Amino acid sequence: MEEIDFIPKPYLLVQDEMRITFNKMDIQGSSLPNMLNEMFYRDEFGTASKQGNWVCCARLSIIGGLTCDGPDQFAEIYGAATTQGTHDRTIFGIMPDNWDFDDMWEPQADLYRRAGTTELTKESYETVKQWRGENVERRRLGEIALRIAVITASLNHDATVTPECLAAALEFVEWQEKVRQWYAPSETDDLDGKAEQAIIRALGQETDWVEWRELCQKRNLHRAAKSAVRLNRVKKALIYEEVIEEEYEKNESGNGKDSKERTGRVRLKP
Repeated sequence: MEEIDFIPKPYLLVQDEMRITFNKMDIQGSSLPNMLNEMFYRDEFGTASKQGNWVCCARLSIIGGLTCDGPDQFAEIYGAATTQGTHDRTIFGIMPDNWDFDDMWEPQADLYRRAGTTELTKESYETVKQWRGENVERRRLGEIALRIAVITASLNHDATVTPECLAAALEFVEWQEKVRQWYAPSETDDLDGKAEQAIIRALGQETDWVEWRELCQKRNLHRAAKSAVRLNRVKKALIYEEVIEEEYEKNESGNGKDSKERTGRVRLKP
């Protein structure tokens, strides 16, 4: 590129299947996670390779689809490389299996509008600061809420971000907060660690004792562990560490002595 051409322009990366991107993140030594994190704020990112120095110059936006069978498979796809900032910089939307697409849908021409100039007020920052409170998990969500409010206000041609606009943005990120509770990345690439997270996540969705075999089938726990032997070994370790507990029932024997037997049901330890 000539220096005169080195001007950041808006680009939209569209991927029907985002696994392509995540597979590249999993490559050892990949700089892709860092690049995506930095380009959330900047228009330029450079890296070096055997072929020389490479620089990306773009106002980058990304949209893509990810097919997965529930939170456990999502965690497997969203590997440990995304826990350093990629996951919490992303906005998630969930499409149910029975979604009915309207193949005849077309955007209405009169809905198109250009963005106008808008301004964030001091009151907006204070509102988001109060919303965050001491919850460190809300820091990035608060930032995303401000971005959404600015985009909305500019398309409405509002001179400033109104309290109503910001309230709607905060309501949206509160929904994102609930989505992220279930659709979270794996914090480890180790299979034992993935199995442990899958078990804890599955039991977290149960309100009472649950049959272990039924839980494994319903939540597809074998997928995360890659083997039944590993899954049961991790389960025993979690019981030993008192993270989960097994249910026992009394068994009256004929000699007058009572014994306890496992029922096969488990739960997270209160």
